Amino acid sequence: MIITSAASLPGFDMSEKHLWIQAKRRGIPTMAMLDQWQNYTERFSGEGADERLAYMPDWINCLNETGRTAMLNEGFEARRLVMMGHPYLSSLKSDLATLDVTSLRISQRIEASEQVALFVSEPIREHYGLKRGYDQYQVLDYFLTSLAGVHFRQKIIIKLHPKDNRTSFVSISNKFPSLRVQFIYDEISPLECLAISDYIFGMSSLMLVEAYVLGKRVASLQPGLLACDPMVLSRCQLIPSITNFDQKDLLKLEFRAGTPFEVEFRSKKFIEFILRGMSSPHSIEQAK
Repeated sequence: MIITSAASLPGFDMSEKHLWIQAKRRGIPTMAMLDQWQNYTERFSGEGADERLAYMPDWINCLNETGRTAMLNEGFEARRLVMMGHPYLSSLKSDLATLDVTSLRISQRIEASEQVALFVSEPIREHYGLKRGYDQYQVLDYFLTSLAGVHFRQKIIIKLHPKDNRTSFVSISNKFPSLRVQFIYDEISPLECLAISDYIFGMSSLMLVEAYVLGKRVASLQPGLLACDPMVLSRCQLIPSITNFDQKDLLKLEFRAGTPFEVEFRSKKFIEFILRGMSSPHSIEQAK
């Protein structure tokens, strides 16, 4: 049996899709594991208009009921969808408990009394151009303008993505000399970034879901949004979302807490399913 991610998008990487096709020809069962609640159709389609949902593994871990409902609405076959949860998100709380947050804050020169606002970037321009109505550089400018407007004097951390143009980010931050901005590339892990932060802002990154699972104050900034909201938590109205360029006090948004979002990985169910799938690889109906 072959288990893959489902992270490749048409035009960038088709390797997973071709692997599913090759495996099917050889009678090898396949399962794809989603890592996010977005881009469902793109993950299983080719570049051409006639290749919509043309690349399918035998089964897809759609994570939870939210993912299953959305994928059914986009035309996926129910027999392929299984809800196994999210292995990584399930481990976050126990992983956080092992961190020395005080030492981490000291290492990043954060005073004990300081609050930290974290901005999580992602390669929107590189993957989508301006199809969403914004890119990461425009949103960073909006974010910093908003904090400068409320005279935020605490620490601001910008978590860069490997595909981000650091020079562009620095030139934007230089417009706001009154703000205390620090860039983090890979000096500390994403979980450590969340651990030392009080407010987490971003667009549609999985780190926003991570932060919500950890009980942090989270908001999605997507000013100018043209398409359907790609951030599952704001789609489900679990976190506030900014979709226009009107300036707001971001620290006074209506942060909601306590509403559960099911991510628990069902490890026993997963192992049992894998064993059944390998013993009867041609019986997709077992996915039920």
